[in-house]
Amino acid sequence: MEVKVKYIDGLQFVGEAESGHAVLMDGEPVYGGNNTAIRPTELLLVGLGGCSGMDVVSVLKKKNRIYRDLRFI
Repeated sequence: MEVKVKYIDGLQFVGEAESGHAVLMDGEPVYGGNNTAIRPTELLLVGLGGCSGMDVVSVLKKKNRIYRDLRFI
């Protein structure tokens, strides 16, 4: 898997995945950002939650379990 991260301006970056999807990242104004997008550290946690969620849903489906909601807080 390959990704590209390109500098835009200030603390803005755009990350591009080989799937063709992209995500904008930015920092807090106190550090020189403009607060226009998710922060990279937040994105890391969101990615971990999504990856864990996909695993859990996959296991529940294989075991024919019914689920209505799944949240990581």
